[in-house]
Amino acid sequence: MDSQLRCIPYWLTFVFACLGLISCGGGGDGGDGGGGSNSSGNSTNQVPVVVDAGPPGANVINALYASVTLCVPGTTNCQTIDHLLIDTGASGVRILASELQPGLLAALPQSTNGAGQPVAECTQFVSGYTWGSVRAADIKLGGETASNAMIQLIGDPAFPTVPSACSSTGPTWDTVQSLGAKGIIGISTSAQDCGQFCASQASNGLYYACTGGSCSPIAISIANQVWNPVALFPADNNGTIISLPAVSSTGATQVNGTLTFGIGTQANNSLGSATVLTVDSAGEFTSMVSSTTYPGSFIDSGSNGLFYGSGLFPDCTSFFLGFYCPPSPQALSGFLQGLNGANLTVNFTINNPESLLASNPAVTADAELAGPGFGGVDWGLPFFFGRSIYTAIEDKSTPAGNGPWVGIR
Repeated sequence: MDSQLRCIPYWLTFVFACLGLISCGGGGDGGDGGGGSNSSGNSTNQVPVVVDAGPPGANVINALYASVTLCVPGTTNCQTIDHLLIDTGASGVRILASELQPGLLAALPQSTNGAGQPVAECTQFVSGYTWGSVRAADIKLGGETASNAMIQLIGDPAFPTVPSACSSTGPTWDTVQSLGAKGIIGISTSAQDCGQFCASQASNGLYYACTGGSCSPIAISIANQVWNPVALFPADNNGTIISLPAVSSTGATQVNGTLTFGIGTQANNSLGSATVLTVDSAGEFTSMVSSTTYPGSFIDSGSNGLFYGSGLFPDCTSFFLGFYCPPSPQALSGFLQGLNGANLTVNFTINNPESLLASNPAVTADAELAGPGFGGVDWGLPFFFGRSIYTAIEDKSTPAGNGPWVGIR
């Protein structure tokens, strides 16, 4: 198969998409080196996660996936969906409606506002958007369940008309090919995807009430917003830990790790020696790289690279447009500091992804992928390799104090 790859970076929230063709032959090597956990996720508060080429048609690099089971609330009408992107940069479960069995799609209860109007949601990105209904579902991850939780069904055929204010950012991401996944599991430091702002402001840009093919912006109560599912678990609900093994400079064809629910609630989710950085309500802290300070930095498993600065290295010119392609490996160090003054120095390398792809056409994990950003440093998925990354949810009690905070071990 032609191994050409065109990769589109994403560095705000949620997701990116890598489009094109990539050879997926060969077995997974599980990553190289030590660091992180390679547990199979057999405990009730754990699920296995994987970095691979994604579902058929996705063809991605540096995408972290897990499976989720959705049920009609309180019933056994359920379906397990694989290859949902794990995103610590946003909150909420979002599923492509096209991936649901017809019986489940029809039976998931539609959310309505106080006037009984059906509710839909728009999520905008730098280069596109998602649009779809808000439905209620039981969300099952491992042995944990978020009951009667609101989710977004992307591309719900019952809501074909997209408000122009939503579609203005570009094309819709309502297919596996455009989204790079069958959906998203958002597990950020926020309990909901919008919170008090959407509860008090009708023109919030996210939530709409729709009747007769026309949709209007609405304020929506916190309870009826799309939630971080972990915050709704009966137990192990104060945060998450993503543990991944290290990946060598030659990349990997598959990386297996673990997503653990709860922090300090069971023997398998202790804080240990993690450095705790408190963050603001947006999950942000301060970073420094090469003597440049970057306020507004964040850690985001839903970003496929490390993104910061502009024009720091030569840009890629073919398949990896929007990324850096230095002529040789660039060894760097970063300084991360939380609002609490705690800090951590980390070493990382930026290398040429086009050279890596040429030497390893089946690569799906690249620990040295980076590109220009704006504002703070986006410590994307390459930062997770070889580490355990903790994400504590706002106002939830943990052994390190109430969230929000992020931890690195």
